[in-house]
Amino acid sequence: NPLATGVASGPDQRLFDLGKWPLERWVEECFDPGTPHEIVIESIDAECRDDLSRNPDRTATARIQRRAVGAKVFEGAIAGNPAVFFCRDSRVSGGATGDLEGRKYVAACYYAFLRDVPLYVWNDGAGANVREGMIALNRAAQGFLMNALIGRPVGYHRFREVARAVEDPVLLSLFDEIDRSFGFPLPEHASGRPRSFVSVAVGVGSATGLDVYGSSQACIQIMLDAEQSYRALTGAGVIRAVTGESLTNYEIGGARVMGRWTGTVDLVARDRIELMRHVRRIHNLCSQRRHDRVIARRGANVDALDEGFTDTILTESQVVANVDAGSFLPFKGEYVEAAALLGGFARLGGKPVLIMGPRSDAGVRSFASLVRTKELLRSAAKMRAPRILVFGRRWYRAVEGEGDAAIGMQMDVVRELARPGPPRVHVVTRVDGLRLVTLNSQADATIYVRRATDTDNERRFAAQVATFQVDALHDAFDLANRLLGYFELRDGHVPVVPPAAPPRIPIDVAQPFDVVVDVIGCVFDAESFVEFHRDDRAQGGSTLITGLATLDGRVVAVIADQPKHGGGPDAPGTEKFRVFMEFVERNRFPLVMLSNAPGFVPGTKQERLRIQQIGGESLDVNALSTVPVVSVVLNQNFGGRQIHAFSRFLRPGVVYLTLDRTILAVMGGPAAFDLFHGRRYRELAAVGKGGEAEAMRNEFLDEFNRKALAGADAASTGAVDWTVGGADALRDHIMRALLVAISKAVAPVDSAG
Repeated sequence: NPLATGVASGPDQRLFDLGKWPLERWVEECFDPGTPHEIVIESIDAECRDDLSRNPDRTATARIQRRAVGAKVFEGAIAGNPAVFFCRDSRVSGGATGDLEGRKYVAACYYAFLRDVPLYVWNDGAGANVREGMIALNRAAQGFLMNALIGRPVGYHRFREVARAVEDPVLLSLFDEIDRSFGFPLPEHASGRPRSFVSVAVGVGSATGLDVYGSSQACIQIMLDAEQSYRALTGAGVIRAVTGESLTNYEIGGARVMGRWTGTVDLVARDRIELMRHVRRIHNLCSQRRHDRVIARRGANVDALDEGFTDTILTESQVVANVDAGSFLPFKGEYVEAAALLGGFARLGGKPVLIMGPRSDAGVRSFASLVRTKELLRSAAKMRAPRILVFGRRWYRAVEGEGDAAIGMQMDVVRELARPGPPRVHVVTRVDGLRLVTLNSQADATIYVRRATDTDNERRFAAQVATFQVDALHDAFDLANRLLGYFELRDGHVPVVPPAAPPRIPIDVAQPFDVVVDVIGCVFDAESFVEFHRDDRAQGGSTLITGLATLDGRVVAVIADQPKHGGGPDAPGTEKFRVFMEFVERNRFPLVMLSNAPGFVPGTKQERLRIQQIGGESLDVNALSTVPVVSVVLNQNFGGRQIHAFSRFLRPGVVYLTLDRTILAVMGGPAAFDLFHGRRYRELAAVGKGGEAEAMRNEFLDEFNRKALAGADAASTGAVDWTVGGADALRDHIMRALLVAISKAVAPVDSAG
């Protein structure tokens, strides 16, 4: 081998002769020059050195071969961003995993996760070390636990809690050693979740037995297409002895089988150069995660691409034109019979996202496409990557007489969609796609791309069902980026741009005003409010306002009554309230509730629309929710609506504010007068004593309104935390109240901790 002749040692030369590279060569070629260094775990690596002194009668070579650790851990930089490599060393016991190798793998996972650095596991091994027996299997089991933990969207505290619950003093001592040696937990990791960590299995040699399962647990799987690179639970020799089949290891589990026929690996590299290119692209995808308000498009003509909307729903060209730097990395792209599905990862506004959908309006119909759908969703969950699903009339087109395997896989896909995970946005390009209830029910937002050929009925239906509507595919990607940015920034802050003017709330409660323009636009950060279901409201749907905004740089959910149209909540509005509140709780957004309602809309129509049951369901959701809530009453709120809109007594974690002039009562003054004195009023009026009747009425209303002021009855009963002198100060008081609410918030009722 010209790369090694006259330079490599005997074991290294044998690897070169087999067409492989020693692990040090991969480290040298992948990391930026001068950055890699080996991470030494003293309790593991020292055992090799100590064995020399304990066994002085053995030859040095024998002692080292017996006790050398068949794995190494390196840290360095790839394109300037840190990375950790765990490398199995096939020069030591064929790369088999024993006690020391198992401990070192656990240490690498623990270190990389807490450092929030991508972990690349380079596989060229031989499964469990047969000579070491059960201890090798025990360490493998602990490795599987770490794989499962680091592949879930858990926070640092939860990760450490589970890792340290193992009943193994050796591992607990190992964790303590890493904490001491590297200063964990780091202060910046005291809260939140890892942002850059991802586990990547890189197959460059043999992987058998337990190593195969470990690779399948990784977030991303890459494999080199070479004769000596394969994955098989049982090798060719065992298969030949048991079944009589005469196949090579490559024919059993080489890259062509794993990529093309089973769809097991995500990316296949034709040679070492392409493999290193894959590593760098993945590293660029996952590192330095952030949110940019604008997609860094490469400059393609997105309008021209949008005009190609016929029976083609999603093409690679359209994706490339709508993501950062035009860089899209398809996953499982070589999987036979799954080509009808386009799927892969890209950066959108600085963050990694999964973009996936059928290429045509006919949807997908193969078992392989269902497998690919499920596994890409799982990869996104493990990578903590938001998901954008693009489709037309259908996602999956069933085939008559399809077997139980296809039906079972459909059920798996549905379960995967229902499982809690990263945010999911659906981009729908045909009205019929909005009717896919099972598919759309768990989406965080649905964006419908309007078509010039839509009928009036289709447009009305789309307005009622879709969360948002846009006119072009590139508009859908821009909106998706803005929405996903709010999810990305839940635990952080964005630059603050204060509103240009203070809120404008009329003193006369009977005077209508636009809560979006006059309050929301003047309380929350400038231009930050994104309204949900605005098109439905514009076409006569519920007047309740819902959406996301930022307040002093913090992302919050907003629910508001709309006095411009009366403000009275009805059955459709209460249902909209419940659905949005479930979204808020699921995604852990703090809530600012702006109430200004005369009470629930009365009448037989509302009763026929099931207002009682709808209201009860909504109360359940509100009372059991646990997100921090700032409940602000502007001019008025009455009766059950005052409770429903997050009364301070409804549940913990609510801070309740009003203006000084706000009216809070069981019912409005005129209705209360009619209830108590209506008969007497009418009697006086009937006998010509209208002046006396009016005086009685005015006296009652004056006394009623005095008692109903927020600073009176409500304050004395503890219903109000504090009142605000004027609308000009409302933003500052809501910001203060939000911090109080966050400090009072409780854990979710069904939380596992």
